[in-house]
Amino acid sequence: MVRDFQSIIGKETKEQMQAAEGRLPDTIIAAIGLGRELGRDNKLIWHVPEDLKLFKKTTIGHTLIMGRRTF
Repeated sequence: MVRDFQSIIGKETKEQMQAAEGRLPDTIIAAIGLGRELGRDNKLIWHVPEDLKLFKKTTIGHTLIMGRRTF
C-alpha cells in the first residue's frame, strides 16, 4: 500500500511541480492513516502539534502543492 501511494504521489508531484515551477521538488511530505485515509470533511484526521510545527518549519518560504480539496 505504501509503495503504491508513494508511486502515485511521486508521479503527480513531478507533473504538478514541473507545471508550477519548471523543476522537480526538493522535498516531498506525505501523510496517510492506517486505514488509507488522508482526511475527512476537508480536515486533517489527526492533530499532532509537533508534526504541524515541523511541517511549518520545513515548508515556510517554499512552494507547496497540496491535494485538490486541501486548504
